[in-house]
Amino acid sequence: MEGALNAFLPEWEPHLEDRGRLRMIHNTTLRKRLARRWLSQDGTCPVCEQLIALDEAFDAHHIHPKHWGGSERLSNLALLHRNCHLQVHFG
Repeated sequence: MEGALNAFLPEWEPHLEDRGRLRMIHNTTLRKRLARRWLSQDGTCPVCEQLIALDEAFDAHHIHPKHWGGSERLSNLALLHRNCHLQVHFG
């Protein structure tokens, strides 16, 4: 499956974000970046406006998708609850 991966197809976005989540767990720099994003959002999910506890599962959502030219900059990321993130992608 990995050989067929295409970052420019929208159906691959959730898979790529899952892969990024695993990278974050093992990368101190990424964890610090996401902590800054969490603080800038006042610790809340922009979809449901409820608190995102740091000990629960959350996702880094690309506001402007990477397959449309979006970047990894903090300004292009929003931290969402996992279920909220699925709702954004799959309605």
